Amino acid sequence: MILEKIYSSKDINMTQILKDSFNQIHEQTEEHSDRTGEFDCALSGTTCTFAVIDTELRKLWVAHVGDSRAIICLKETGKYKAKEITLDHKANLPGELSRIESMGGEVRKIEGDIP
Repeated sequence: MILEKIYSSKDINMTQILKDSFNQIHEQTEEHSDRTGEFDCALSGTTCTFAVIDTELRKLWVAHVGDSRAIICLKETGKYKAKEITLDHKANLPGELSRIESMGGEVRKIEGDIP
């Protein structure tokens, strides 16, 4: 889906392609859940980290959802160092709970949840 959009367009807005793709996958997941009843989207979660590197433009785009992260290896003062380039989407992190609630979501602890 993402590669299809990249290869079919001469004017690439990678940020928008990634946002649209994540939203489309979310909608398809909800539709599948509603149709099959295999799982409850309200009680489910997901993680995904996706990176696109354009070597000609020397650009990197990273999109992620959930508590997965992207790390890049950089050479600084002759040594290689790992550097986080995303923040996990965890409700216990500063700002994440308010972000969720500001978008109409809620965070609940359900019996049996891992603390």
